[in-house]
Formats: sequence, structure tokens, C-alpha cells
Amino acid sequence: FRLVSPAATFTASGTSDGRRLDVRYGSGEQQDTLVMPIDEPIQLATTLRPRIAAARPAPGTRYSHSVFSPLTLRSEPITTVVEGRETIDGTETLRVAEEQQGLRAHVWLDDDGRAVREEAMLGLVLRAEPHETALRGLNTDAPLELTSATRIPLRGTILSPRRTAALTLLVSGPAAPQIPDDPPRQRMDAGELHIVREPAPVPDVPREPPPDGRYVLPSPFIESDDPAIVSRARAIVDGEPDPVRRAERILGWVETSMTQEPSATVPSAREVLRVLRGDCNEHAVLLTALARAAGVPARMVAGAVYQDGAFYYHAWSELWLGGRWVSADAVFRQMPVDATHVKLVEGGPERHLGLAAVVGRLFFATPEAGT
Repeated sequence: FRLVSPAATFTASGTSDGRRLDVRYGSGEQQDTLVMPIDEPIQLATTLRPRIAAARPAPGTRYSHSVFSPLTLRSEPITTVVEGRETIDGTETLRVAEEQQGLRAHVWLDDDGRAVREEAMLGLVLRAEPHETALRGLNTDAPLELTSATRIPLRGTILSPRRTAALTLLVSGPAAPQIPDDPPRQRMDAGELHIVREPAPVPDVPREPPPDGRYVLPSPFIESDDPAIVSRARAIVDGEPDPVRRAERILGWVETSMTQEPSATVPSAREVLRVLRGDCNEHAVLLTALARAAGVPARMVAGAVYQDGAFYYHAWSELWLGGRWVSADAVFRQMPVDATHVKLVEGGPERHLGLAAVVGRLFFATPEAGT
């Protein structure tokens, strides 16, 4: 598997002996290894489709499988429903609907299981073309503009969003139930989302261990044990013993050292430290890795933030300080973050693909504007 963007190239490859899967993955020259025990043969979407097409199933046939995703580095359930047969550009095809992580796509497969056409989220259409035709007139330096297409519209206005300490939003749309309660900062109540900016952490408070020890350990894409990350974290904190002050120093260093630019790859903290550029994902993954390397438990979260009249996809971090999770955003240099940050998922970059399930299915309004 290979995902290429102007910022980095992410690759993943694997082998299996029937009992475990060994995956090598990463961005840049350095690669990491993930070992997964397995109890059934590994499937990829590209190997599953030929099997379904070869069976020549009748309309209405439903399949449920687990497929390994190179982007999330884990097996995900996928449901395939056969809808019928169609002729596309002279090719007889099998039309199926696939649903995975709340995302639905319609795919037209030829007799060998190759996709002739695919209609995915945001109205994106993929079509099989000869190599020369596909590349003709392609500007590889021009970014694909999806920002406006993936925004969550807001009816109403929020003044001074970066200084907003409390916010109530009226929530509608099919994805509204997917907004998690995250007390005391965020809670849903009868279609209303209430967010309160949590108190700032106080230095010199007795330390308490986090509820889960994994938040001080390296994890896929958050390589907090990498020698370069460990060395940089030590230089930033410069012997500071207090976790809150260490966190403040790391937050400030990431914000001032990173160059903001759009990115469309799976961010790796190790690679981000090398290039020091990227969007909110790169800021958050680097902040999280540096914090862990400095002994501050940390995790990534993602959701949406208000800016320029709407809510846009955004990622930030949470740090365990003073016995509680405190939000921290290296893009805006906030700790805690303002109340226009709406948390939707928790976890590293491999979890953020699930946000696509809310695109076009979630709508916000201020109480003054109504629904």
C-alpha cells in the first residue's frame, strides 16, 4: 500500500503465516513494525471484491467480512450488499454497496472484481481509465480542495471564537447521535450540545497517574520512544520538573517551530519532527509524542472547530495534568482550548478516518438562530 502526498509518502506492507500478521509501515525512510495475532485469513478490500464478483451473486445478497486497512492498521468490519447488474461504458458490471466505519460507497465491479466506477462520499466519483488518460492535464502540485465540502455549516454567528469560554449549539442531522459526551467539558442534552472551556491546569499540583498506562507509551504514528523525539523533548523541557510547565514549553515550541500547510497523508510524529510542517494533524501528533517523551501522558482527539463562519475538521491533543485531561491545541497555542472545539473521536491518526461518517450528516445552529 502506498499513499503519496507533497508532504510525505506513507507505505505499508505485510506478510502472514496464518497465525499472525507482520506489517511494516511508516512515512519517510524509517519504518515501524506491527505484529497482530489473527484467527482468520487476512482480507483486503482489493482481494474481497474479486471473490464476490466470481460468485455472481443475486441482487439482495449480503456479505459481512473483516478487512485489514493499511491506513488504520487494524481489521475493520465491512458489509457488502449486491444491488444488481449494469452496463458501464460497454462493460457488464456488478453493482454493490459497501459500508465501512459508517461510510457508504457504491461500486461497479467487472467480472474479475476490478472497480470500473466508484461513487464515494462528498459526491466523489472514481472511474477506471487508461494510465495516459488519467494523467492527462493533471497538476500534481494543485491540492484537492475538500475543506469547504467537509465543513459543518452553522446557522448563526460566534463572535471571538478563540476567546469563547462557553457555547451551546443546537444539533441536527443523522450523525447527531455520534457526538460523544465528554464531561465536564462537553455534554449532549436533548439535541443541545453544551461545551465549557475547562479550567487551566495549575503548576505544582501533586501528580496522579493516568487512568490508562498506554498514554505514556509509543503507539502507531506516535513514536514517543524515537531517539530524535526523546532528544528534542529533553531539550525543550530543559530539566523542568513540573508537568504543567513542561507541557506549556512543548506546546509553545510546536506552535512556533511548525510551518502550517495543508497535508493529505497519515502523519507520523517522527517524520513531522524531521520536516516541521503540516496541518492540525501534524501539530497534534507531534505535540502528543513530545509530551509522552517528556513524561506527560497524552492522547490525540479530533472533531471540528469554528472558524470563518463554519465548523471545520480539526485535530488537537489532551494532556493528563493535575489528575485530569486538559485539552491542548498547538495550532492556536491554547491550553485549554476554546469552547468552539467539538470533540468527535478519541485516538491517533488511525481513528480519524471515522470522522468522514459525519460529513454532510451534521448541522449546527446557535440558540439565537434556531434550527
